[in-house]
Amino acid sequence: MNPLRKSFVPLTGLALLFLMMTMPALWAQDVKNVTLVGNYGRGEGESKSVFAAGSLVYYGIGNKLQIASFSNPASPLKVASVILPEVIEGIVRTSISSTQYLVVVGGPKMWLINVQNPTTPSIAATVTIGSTCEGVATSGTTAYVAAGGLGLQIYNIANPASPAKLASIDSLEYCESVVIAAPYAYIAAATRSHIVNISNPASPVNAAFLATGQRTACIVFDGNFGYVANGDSGMRILDVTNIAAPKHVKLFDTPGRAAFVSFGAITVGGSSTGHIFVADRGAGLRAVNVSNVNAPAESGSLGVLAAAPGSAFTPFILNDKAYVAYGTAGLRIIDVANPANITLLGGVGYYHAGHAEMD
Repeated sequence: MNPLRKSFVPLTGLALLFLMMTMPALWAQDVKNVTLVGNYGRGEGESKSVFAAGSLVYYGIGNKLQIASFSNPASPLKVASVILPEVIEGIVRTSISSTQYLVVVGGPKMWLINVQNPTTPSIAATVTIGSTCEGVATSGTTAYVAAGGLGLQIYNIANPASPAKLASIDSLEYCESVVIAAPYAYIAAATRSHIVNISNPASPVNAAFLATGQRTACIVFDGNFGYVANGDSGMRILDVTNIAAPKHVKLFDTPGRAAFVSFGAITVGGSSTGHIFVADRGAGLRAVNVSNVNAPAESGSLGVLAAAPGSAFTPFILNDKAYVAYGTAGLRIIDVANPANITLLGGVGYYHAGHAEMD
């Protein structure tokens, strides 16, 4: 006999009546001081943004800002995280008065987060931009926000606690991301990148544009090469020796949908090796070795927790284990001893033809 079926005790009619009578009273209690500690079933969301500083990588998973170390790219380690109220779309790290800050955007907002100690990040300021923010870049103490329909928005962040708007520029098409290579800002907008002269941040000027293909989401440069996040097509590598006439080098197909790219160097075999970190939406974060641009190869990755199938109903808790009915997905048995690190132990599939299927 299936041991799970044998040990599972259904609720009696009396117990069910008791729950029905007491739950409304429980729901009516004041929950202002309740804090979400963990979650199983909903999943973590998609990775849409990443910024690498050597082997230290900052990336978004849904509305969670995650910090990880890729010192060993085959076995990356998570360091810390910050939960924000919006899905994270863009991340960049910059130094302000000798202190390291992240500038993060998502939804209609921008955040400045102190990461001088990457194990204890803290929010310094929140700014409402007023449109969906898709990407961000910095140059010195100036932040450039790709603000969708509002184009490029430019802010002075010399005072991290009180950023001030400097100027804006119409990108003509929906502004998805921005990368700075002074004195130019490269804006990814729908099917092309605008190149904007930002010698004077308070008075930016359109300079030129590059055709980079459908679903252009982000472009980053290293030396004579440009790396483009091209959605379902993956990561595109361009030779930009002549910036006015870039040449196609290679298309690297990632398992998910490439939403953002960032360049970082990892020490491999004693030597610094260039990697492109790809925020690959549902496939998480991918580290791609680009030391040979003609033959890029994945070195490591950090996946995301996918949503569980079915819909969760009433749980039954016993000995640090939650037994949850997940609709047509059957019974799930979850270890909740550490609510911040919930793990699936196993389950019983839905019943059909008089028997149960084991996961």
